[in-house]
Amino acid sequence: PSHWCDGNDDNVFTSVVTPLSLSPSPSQRPVSSYTIAKQPPFKNVTVDRLASVFGAVDFNSALKTFILASNPRANIFPNFFDTYNVYKQIVVTLPPNPYVGTQVLTNRIRCTPATMAKGRKLGSPAHFDLPFVIEDRMRYQAEGGLAGLRVAQIRAIFNLPTQFGPHRHPLAYVEWFTQLGRVDPVTGLHTISRSTRQRRRNTAVVHIDVLKVAAQMSERMSPLCWVLMVIALKIDKTVKHVRTQTYE
Repeated sequence: PSHWCDGNDDNVFTSVVTPLSLSPSPSQRPVSSYTIAKQPPFKNVTVDRLASVFGAVDFNSALKTFILASNPRANIFPNFFDTYNVYKQIVVTLPPNPYVGTQVLTNRIRCTPATMAKGRKLGSPAHFDLPFVIEDRMRYQAEGGLAGLRVAQIRAIFNLPTQFGPHRHPLAYVEWFTQLGRVDPVTGLHTISRSTRQRRRNTAVVHIDVLKVAAQMSERMSPLCWVLMVIALKIDKTVKHVRTQTYE
């Protein structure tokens, strides 16, 4: 599954389609399994470029909060002279689902800025996907489904420089959406909007192993897209006991 748009508008409300899957027992409910490039394609990206090209406008403050949460005794913090190696995407492995066979399924979560056309090579639009993120690990492990999950927009996936200490996984700079709201009785969609703090987007840095399947988003959709979305939901209702579960 993938989202319908890149969610750049601060003022628009967004609906989320929860993917179809079973919810394993707590003992079988892992944090995400993923694959990522051995070498990040964007080398030595400055903080200024992270803000202007990737949209990570509060990168340093979010990273400092993450470092302090990981190590309260830390005394080295990010500054505007640091550079980072940045990835284009992460591919999350989805769990087995008997309704779709035994094939191993994956979901690509992208964070790539737009590129300009050059010569015969066409330009490409920006892709900053909106996955479900494990915000509360304990609740997610205990309850599964949507418990402990929250939608966020990925702005950058990067390696933390060694001076900030060892980390097992690469990190992601994310912009939070609000918690999953009420379910629309007609469409079955959760209504959310961008989360803000002190009139700025609510951001965080997280390990990439908490990124789950990309949410299917409907935002400023054309009438045709809306009809297709509703038809898909009506079809999903034939499997009522799993329709609102997220991929594990």
